[in-house]
Amino acid sequence: MDEAYKPPVMATANRLPRFVINYVQKNADIPDFPSPVLPSPKQYKLARKKLAHVFKAGGAVEGSYALQDAKKIIDPARDA
Repeated sequence: MDEAYKPPVMATANRLPRFVINYVQKNADIPDFPSPVLPSPKQYKLARKKLAHVFKAGGAVEGSYALQDAKKIIDPARDA
């Protein structure tokens, strides 16, 4: 290292580190960076179709709903 850089670098020696590396012992064997399994467009379409059937069976009609009215429709559909 060039001697011109040494004093400014040494002046920062008493500061807190900018980053810290920690090690955490895991209780379960899980991957650090899992690869997500993304649904295909066909699976999205089928899921939306199934949701539409569930809502229709619950008596929902197309339109805008206030929060409380929407919850009365969504909660039973969630449990179906």
